[in-house]
Amino acid sequence: MKLIRTQDAVGHVLCHDMTQIIPGQYKDARFRKGHVVREEDIPVLLSMGKENLYVWEMVPGMVHENDAAERLCALCGNRHMIRSQVKEGKLELSAAMDGLFRVDTARLNQINLLEDIMVATRHGNRAVRKGDKLCGTRVIPLVIEEEKLSRAEDAAGDAPLLDLCYEEDSGAMVDLNCVMNDRGELVELQGTGEGRGFTVAEQRTLVDLCQSGIRQLLEKQKEILGGQS
Repeated sequence: MKLIRTQDAVGHVLCHDMTQIIPGQYKDARFRKGHVVREEDIPVLLSMGKENLYVWEMVPGMVHENDAAERLCALCGNRHMIRSQVKEGKLELSAAMDGLFRVDTARLNQINLLEDIMVATRHGNRAVRKGDKLCGTRVIPLVIEEEKLSRAEDAAGDAPLLDLCYEEDSGAMVDLNCVMNDRGELVELQGTGEGRGFTVAEQRTLVDLCQSGIRQLLEKQKEILGGQS
């Protein structure tokens, strides 16, 4: 962090919020921490009495939080997803349509183990509706090392971490969501006849399939956590 003349601040990153006060009209942050100062910002900052600014030193090998959030979002994939505008190092993805939301949890966990990086998602293999929030990406500091982002990109690989599969979900006759605990007991069960009604026997078959899949996931989870649940 260093103090420089406002006139010399173009291209630098603000370390603090810059509050503007117009008596009886306005009192709020005109420029947020992390904002990259532009040429047109200079007259406004000077009119606010900001003759000098504390800024981050953008040195080679460092990446601004907004640029980093964009790169993390690119790892997630945006098939049938709508992305928000990046703000203060945060970016969100929402469902553009109804579908089946899937997450590659193993690769996601590898990324979230990295310091100062976060990709948060809702649970995978769940039906979602248009407009549902699916994912949020962010980096913690205002600037982050290029090396950390490269490690996240290496951990993600070439395939997207997330997918919203509309084709499979839209063609399903029955949609069933099932949540179980590690004792095989039902916590939540929700079934919908999308194309037709379904029988109790069919529901039992689907629940048996869910139980088998959940058991495999729990075993894999315990393996990853070293036997802990």
